[in-house]
Amino acid sequence: MGKHLYLAAALTLTIIASFGQLLFTLTSEQKSIVRRFENESKKLNNTRNAVVFNDVCIKENLLPKYANVNIHDRAVQHEDFVTDFRRRLTTEQLSRKKELLTKQIENVARYKADYDSLEVNQELKERLDESLFAILHDHDELARSRVLKKLSHLYKGDVVVPEKGQWFVNLSSHTLTPDQEEFLNLGINCHHFPKYDAVKKKTEIAILFEDLCKLKDEGKVHLNSDLQSDLQAESTKQRHRSSRGVLTPALRNAARELRNNDSIVIRRADKSATYVILDKEDYLSKIDDVLSDNSKFKPIRRNPTEALKSKLNRLIDAANAKVDDVHFSKIIGEYRPGYLYGNVKTHKEGKPIRPIISQIPSPTYQLAKRLNALISPYIPTDHTVRSTEDFVDILRANKPNGILASLDVTSLFTNVPVKRTIAIILDYVYNSSIAAPKLPRNILESLLRACTLEVPFRCPSGKMYHQVDGVAMGSPLGVLFANAFMCHIESKVLNECEPKPFIYRRYVDDIFVDVRSADDLEMLRDMLQTESGLAFTTELNVNKKLPFLDLMIHANDNGFDTDVYVKPTNMGRCMNANGDCTDTYRRGVIRSYVRRALKVCSTWEVAHRELKRVRQMLVNNGYSNRDFDDISRDMIDKYMTACNTDSNTGHNPCSNIDIYYRNTLTPSWKKDEKAMRDIISKNVTPAQPDHRLRFKIYYKSPRTSSLIMRNNMEQTTTLQQTNVVYRFQCSTGDCATRNVYYVGHTTTSLSRRLTMHLQDGGPKTHLSEHHGIRLTRDLLTANTTILARQNDRRRLAITETIIIRDTSPIINTHTKTLTNIPLFDRQMTNT
Repeated sequence: MGKHLYLAAALTLTIIASFGQLLFTLTSEQKSIVRRFENESKKLNNTRNAVVFNDVCIKENLLPKYANVNIHDRAVQHEDFVTDFRRRLTTEQLSRKKELLTKQIENVARYKADYDSLEVNQELKERLDESLFAILHDHDELARSRVLKKLSHLYKGDVVVPEKGQWFVNLSSHTLTPDQEEFLNLGINCHHFPKYDAVKKKTEIAILFEDLCKLKDEGKVHLNSDLQSDLQAESTKQRHRSSRGVLTPALRNAARELRNNDSIVIRRADKSATYVILDKEDYLSKIDDVLSDNSKFKPIRRNPTEALKSKLNRLIDAANAKVDDVHFSKIIGEYRPGYLYGNVKTHKEGKPIRPIISQIPSPTYQLAKRLNALISPYIPTDHTVRSTEDFVDILRANKPNGILASLDVTSLFTNVPVKRTIAIILDYVYNSSIAAPKLPRNILESLLRACTLEVPFRCPSGKMYHQVDGVAMGSPLGVLFANAFMCHIESKVLNECEPKPFIYRRYVDDIFVDVRSADDLEMLRDMLQTESGLAFTTELNVNKKLPFLDLMIHANDNGFDTDVYVKPTNMGRCMNANGDCTDTYRRGVIRSYVRRALKVCSTWEVAHRELKRVRQMLVNNGYSNRDFDDISRDMIDKYMTACNTDSNTGHNPCSNIDIYYRNTLTPSWKKDEKAMRDIISKNVTPAQPDHRLRFKIYYKSPRTSSLIMRNNMEQTTTLQQTNVVYRFQCSTGDCATRNVYYVGHTTTSLSRRLTMHLQDGGPKTHLSEHHGIRLTRDLLTANTTILARQNDRRRLAITETIIIRDTSPIINTHTKTLTNIPLFDRQMTNT
């Protein structure tokens, strides 16, 4: 170690001497400019490292020496008030250093401009740049090493600090402001506090109450009579305090500027949680390149959504004609074409996009999900793997016999022959060992065709298309079709292939094989290509090592060794721990990475190396060394205990009754969780002694990416919105000052619902009976506003109920158009 330091010091002295000789050739004024830029850059590096030091101290709960205070009575040296005071000193120091950093960045930018404008010959300038960069780099490395040494001393162990890095790639001509860069560096997976909505809290508590009553009716739980009043009381509590959380006003404004900039499009990178900023024209051009393939996409002029909805409902009626068998829900409400967007393949030349067609707005989406659940059990899984852990178990049950290789299907989803695959699926469903559903074959075929070949979608420019072949990424049937087709192909090929691979396993479009020779691999590839009509690429192992999925597989005489493989496209980004989320979610992220390392890595040496990498990666994403060390140590202890304990103890574990509650994320989430857990613990007990309640609180908080990214670039007007609770405010006569209004909800577009009100309903009755005038479309449109949005229709109806109950709208009361959905009106009895 000492030798390396000596060599580094000697090299630095050589660079400084060389730099001094270069300065000797400059005028005194030029020398002053260079020195000023050098000194200010060093100060900037020092301040940056000071910010890192203080930031890590706060995150790791460390108390730096400069915050020490001399107290006469040593007995109170470690009292809470002293510790809190020292923490405040550290926080104030961090704040001061950040302010100084901002000023120094401006100073260095100014001095750099003077340095760049030096009137010297090109060769001398290049040598100055090289020497100056080396000096500043060495200075920064030295300052950083000192910071690490001080932190490790305070931490009493090894500590890592965040590494520099960006969470975005700017491919556009737009120059980002510092605030915009800071916002983008929060990352795609950064949560933020939503705007507090008291009605949403009441809605979720009502959902919970209904679920508990259902469990009681099923005989699974007993409910105390106090449950109803306790939940009602909790639904009125508003513990949230004002907190901007991770988003400062400057960052919110930066997000607004990015979103409203019509010349750029912000997407995510393909296979990486990183923003990509493109010029809008460039993005639209890449979309047009995808749609120019006439064999896959066909432009259409008319919107066929309503006709498709009617057709699907006729098919559903025919399918539901069989009693007590397969049942499909009727398609009710307003629907629109799907929409096309793309993620940017930043790792490929030309930065093409991976097209994704979202079918969520279309009438086929929920039906396709139902079909996927119905058909999946019939698709063979002999040669497939479900997950990385499943594949690891397969490898550990086998030994290598030949050479390892992988095959990759080129653009599998877009090249799956849909009509041929539908025939394959029907054959699996109706000619397998599993009993076929009592659903006519022709009906299932028509449903599958409608959900794949007849779904319209819009591109960002507004034009509509059908995908006439291939399945869309974004369709619930995409993976099902890809698996069904590939299962059929590989079944035929592997039956005819001689010699057969020792191991053949596929995960969607990636195939792992252990074959006798490279010739056998080429033969297998040719047979797969001939049978499928698809293109396959191959990759041979290097020194008996082969990456597959997120594994690095190493063949040896004793079997397969495995390690975590990090793809070159992986930028090391995960959920930002500095965002507004619960401790449970942060710990969950750490646990998932540690669990993968323990499960995947074959040896402790490899696992230790992977955990070291993960630790640095998590710290880069805002996690603390302390949390990682505590959680990983606990998980390793449990893993070792499980490995050394016979799991087959004959013990019959308790059956779990899971109860879910979606809480609203606020700065007071801990108090909210405690209150809800206390209510459940007090009022809900299992009906059976061997059952155990598990009350699971979860969140669906928004991410900062939702503030700037729009998958669907089509602008939706107020009247086009669906699944909303709305209010019609009467503005006629004295009603304008008496706040007379009507509340309703709609699953169709608001425009269609208003048209229905022209025929019948509270607003029409009120205007006719109280004002003697006719309701007009213009009057409705001008006086209707949206109060709430809920895509879940159960929550939508309950939200309307709560708003009506809490506000008692006069028109609803007078016209007796109150909701008939009960809320907290169920009579509870002691059980």
